[in-house]
Amino acid sequence: MEHSPEPAGAAPTFGRDAALKRLGGRETLLRELIKIFLRDVTKYLTGIRDGVARHDAKMLHWAAHTLHGSCRVFEAPEVLKAARELEEMGNRGDFTGVGQALAELEKALDRLIPELKVYVGESS
Repeated sequence: MEHSPEPAGAAPTFGRDAALKRLGGRETLLRELIKIFLRDVTKYLTGIRDGVARHDAKMLHWAAHTLHGSCRVFEAPEVLKAARELEEMGNRGDFTGVGQALAELEKALDRLIPELKVYVGESS
């Protein structure tokens, strides 16, 4: 399957080659993990949003940690960084700047999800 290149200067959202290497070249496994992620990502994002809205540090930490872990194999640096930041905020119970951190995560997911859907052959 051919993938369109990123615009010049854009950071990659999905490290396909690195993900395949991590999985021992098993493309079928990568596709299945992507499908699971696409099925569950809304649940994780809802948990993060609820944790932020309620100032519930445990919920924020859990949901961000789960999202971070679920997309780690995809080598998605923007999502990983934003999820990790929210996870740490929840761990510390510090909500300073959480709105901006959530916006960064949503922006990163808005870039990653369509790319993953193309990779597995799903329409957006």
